[in-house]
Amino acid sequence: MSLPNFLGIGAMRSGTSWLYVQLRSHKDVYMSEQKELNFFNDFYSNGIEWYRGHFPPEKEAARYKAVGEITPTYMTDPNAPARIHFHIPDCRFIAILRNPVHRAYSEYTKRLRDFNFNGTFDEFVERFHEVLARGYYTEQLGHYFRLFSRDRFLILIFEETVRNHQATTQKLSAFLQIDPNGFDLSQMKQKVNPSYLPRMPSLYSSAVKMRQSLVKRNLGRLLTTAEKLGLIHAARRVVRFRGPRSELPKMDERTRKRLNDVYLKEIHTLEELLEQDLSTWRS
Repeated sequence: MSLPNFLGIGAMRSGTSWLYVQLRSHKDVYMSEQKELNFFNDFYSNGIEWYRGHFPPEKEAARYKAVGEITPTYMTDPNAPARIHFHIPDCRFIAILRNPVHRAYSEYTKRLRDFNFNGTFDEFVERFHEVLARGYYTEQLGHYFRLFSRDRFLILIFEETVRNHQATTQKLSAFLQIDPNGFDLSQMKQKVNPSYLPRMPSLYSSAVKMRQSLVKRNLGRLLTTAEKLGLIHAARRVVRFRGPRSELPKMDERTRKRLNDVYLKEIHTLEELLEQDLSTWRS
């Protein structure tokens, strides 16, 4: 079996599910059926042959110009870069970076959706310190840049990616050397994995916990099968809330300003690392 020649490494809540859907629909690209394999962090002890089993045989893989998978937690795991370098030294990487304040807030609203979290955004970041830590992209990318040359990375900015799909397809096509006309631009307008308030939060939370349990027990392929059969989509339609309470809470402006100040130095350092203007994140 083959190994991937590119990986999507993050960031969490920055459009990686959307990216997976777009790449999976492209004829020149093979994506693992399960989006997040988590091999280079959670399942590394399973061995490289287990990982190979998620990709086609080399003869079949040769039909594709790009073979990959996306696990957004690879970017924050300090052990992942060296493990990837050992097994796939010529690997290419795609990372989507989002305004770290908005990224953290999206993680909060996902927690509301998936685990029926009872608390404000301020209480959320106070309780889960790693949430803000995940927005320090400079250090995370630095672990990769020390092992792989800079030209092996495509760094996308979330806000630009969702605003200009045409430019995004051009960047992806050039980086992966695939047909730029192979994307469905109408599909790109659809939201993937959005946050919302479920109709039956306790039931939804139980379903999410069951899903996580299956993944941890290396039974993620059962979920892939259920997805193919349309069972997961049907279940989501049942528990998704469609009433007046469906509005997600807004971020407090004082909290927004405080966190903007927290990340001010990080954004400046990241601009220097990437040689890219990120002034839109400071507003």
